[in-house]
Amino acid sequence: MTKLITNALDFIPKQIGYILIKSYKEDGMAKIIVKDNGIGIAKSDLEQIFVKFYQLDTKATREHGGTGLGLSVCKGIIENHGGKIWAESDGKGKGTAVHILLPIEDMSKPIKTV
Repeated sequence: MTKLITNALDFIPKQIGYILIKSYKEDGMAKIIVKDNGIGIAKSDLEQIFVKFYQLDTKATREHGGTGLGLSVCKGIIENHGGKIWAESDGKGKGTAVHILLPIEDMSKPIKTV
């Protein structure tokens, strides 16, 4: 969550930017959405942003640096917990929404010990 929020902070307009964070239960999964009104992402780049070392080629990206590992690490953690992560954007200048689905453990069942 921290990485998604700091990414959004880096790419929203400084005076009029917003970040919306929503969470709710959907079909037995926890759904989390981090949405902003930032620089947006071209549809052709949406899947690439989760690839190791990939960075969008923008002035804002160059200003904020980074290694291109943050979203790849997020994806690995989420998938190792049985979840899914993806991004949606209507294109450059139209903001981005990152969606996360994570399974909700049934706490009424006994915990298995090893």
